Amino acid sequence: MSEQTNKVLSVEPNHQTQTNIMKITFALCAFLLAGAVTINAADKPKADPDAKFTKMDANNDGKISKEEFTKGAKNQAKAEASFTAKDADKDGSLSKEEFKAAPAKKAK
Repeated sequence: MSEQTNKVLSVEPNHQTQTNIMKITFALCAFLLAGAVTINAADKPKADPDAKFTKMDANNDGKISKEEFTKGAKNQAKAEASFTAKDADKDGSLSKEEFKAAPAKKAK
């Protein structure tokens, strides 16, 4: 065979091809990792609302006061607004039904 033929049959990737392969490999790994994280987040069980209600009801009177609801909140204003939205009968405390109910949607 001639030297010309050997060069044609030789399949050595050039630098650009190697770089592209590395980029594709990295992108694929990142995609697979992101998928794994999403699957783990979806598998996380929701907190039991009854257990959370019982834990928040510090004095065991069957309802949650505003003080009990906002205790330990990172954002007091947000916690108070959430309490007010959940307190459907506006009696200043949350029954178990009010606590478990989804808050009303905000108008846009």
